[in-house]
Amino acid sequence: MDRDPDIVAELHGIRIPAAPHLSPRTIAAIQRGLYERPEIEGTLVNLRPGDRVVELGSGAGIVSAIIARNVDEVQVRTFEGNPDLIDHIRKLHALNGLSDRVTVQNALVMAAPDPVPSTLFSVSTSFLGSRIAAADAAETDARTVRVETLSYEDLRRDFPHNVLVMDIEGGELDFLGSADLSGIDFLIVELHPTIYGADAAAECIRRIEAAGLILDPASSDLQVKAFKTPARMQLGLDQSRVAWRAIPECLAFDPDTEWAEAIETVTDAVLVKSPGTGTGPITASVFDADQREVPGAISWHDATTRATISRHHPRPKRITDIAGTWVFGGPLDPLSPDALRQMLARLWCLPHLAGIAPRGVVFFPHGPATADRYAAFLAALLPRWAPGLDPLILSGPSRFETLIVPPQAVAAGTLRHGTADFRAFLRSRAAPAAKGGAGGRLCLHDGPSAPAMAAGSPRHTALTGAGYRVQDLACAPLPELLPRIETADTILVSGSAAEDLALYAAPRTAKIARLAATPGDHATDFAPLARLYGLDNAQDIPLQDGEDADDLLHRLAAHGFV
Repeated sequence: MDRDPDIVAELHGIRIPAAPHLSPRTIAAIQRGLYERPEIEGTLVNLRPGDRVVELGSGAGIVSAIIARNVDEVQVRTFEGNPDLIDHIRKLHALNGLSDRVTVQNALVMAAPDPVPSTLFSVSTSFLGSRIAAADAAETDARTVRVETLSYEDLRRDFPHNVLVMDIEGGELDFLGSADLSGIDFLIVELHPTIYGADAAAECIRRIEAAGLILDPASSDLQVKAFKTPARMQLGLDQSRVAWRAIPECLAFDPDTEWAEAIETVTDAVLVKSPGTGTGPITASVFDADQREVPGAISWHDATTRATISRHHPRPKRITDIAGTWVFGGPLDPLSPDALRQMLARLWCLPHLAGIAPRGVVFFPHGPATADRYAAFLAALLPRWAPGLDPLILSGPSRFETLIVPPQAVAAGTLRHGTADFRAFLRSRAAPAAKGGAGGRLCLHDGPSAPAMAAGSPRHTALTGAGYRVQDLACAPLPELLPRIETADTILVSGSAAEDLALYAAPRTAKIARLAATPGDHATDFAPLARLYGLDNAQDIPLQDGEDADDLLHRLAAHGFV
């Protein structure tokens, strides 16, 4: 999104500028994709290029802008009774280059024959609740204004249209009582039973159906109802314009969880990632054949922080077909200290694919690494845990003949314990003892998070003198590091990334000590975690304030590590 401070949100490609009627709560709803979502998505999935649209009730102008922006060759005329909004709506349309496709008029469209030239309109404190004033409203009221009216028959003559979008805060009851809907093949309306009651809402539906339109449950909601002619119904839904939002709110499982039965097989799965790199979440989704996002493919950094943000389905002409059966691996950043956890988070499913021979594993690229760096990383590491499977880094929207989507079985923070089947998978792939009987001492640390271990520091010098190879994870590619871990029989770790490498790759008989710089309960929580992974010789050795290098060596010796 443009960083112009005047732009407060973006929705379906529409940049939305600050305006007095957009409260912080409304802006937050827009940013989360929740603003008028049933109306917007119900409209977008049904519109087709060349449609001519009348919108009654412009609101903030966002819905009409989204229609004009996302549907080719569409023309929109939108009508709003609140005069305070008109200039802001025009600014929104102009900012997004839509003034030639959508026009707004401060008028109330009346279906009754020979409407009065003007009527009273009640301007609510919230623009979302403004509506035609009650018959006994006084024009002298500070929030009641007189607005000109327009005959719907005149509008039909001057602007022939086939689509009608209505959100007029209860005015739909009177409008539908008189409107000639011939020529309309798609109508979407937000009903307001809290204003006129459930019986009147049912009467609105009856009047629409009497005009030959059929309720479409697939694009309707509790109060937002979509209706189409039988011919229009045959067109189905075009969900390529809809950004389906996340279904789960968090990732949760306990150490005893077994997820083999939750592995999902998706036919004609479409994978797509938006351009861009960085260390935060990526915008990427997996869709099924019905263009619905697959919730199990949403990836997480920890229990509450997503690693992937949902996006819309790609246009069909952009999709490349890929044959065979593939395992979905999630996002992967080979430059991240967490790269091994990212790669392994879904591979635990492999022993559970009875009778299925996957062709390979597909990952979303996550981060600034080059294609060569991805290739080198996966060529060195994937065969260790998934022998015989081809690695694939997604390079563009792709449709996979069959995609196996296992649930994510490990994450950072409180979910480092992983699931029972994840740990069983790692134990089955880990060396029981140091490979080749080589032995050796290794100290792994997370670099910036363990400055006391930096090269040249007293601790670094002391540990090197005691026979440890001190390795900063930020300075060694994981493919080089893994053989050293697998041939070590004594390992010191400092920092969560270093701890994870030991959990996943150390020989199960290795002696491991976590040097914890954090005081309190977390200073002794690594050893129990390591035992879950089958590392029975793990200890926690909390670092002490003011402790010099010689003191550390004496304590390591007392625990059998020197």
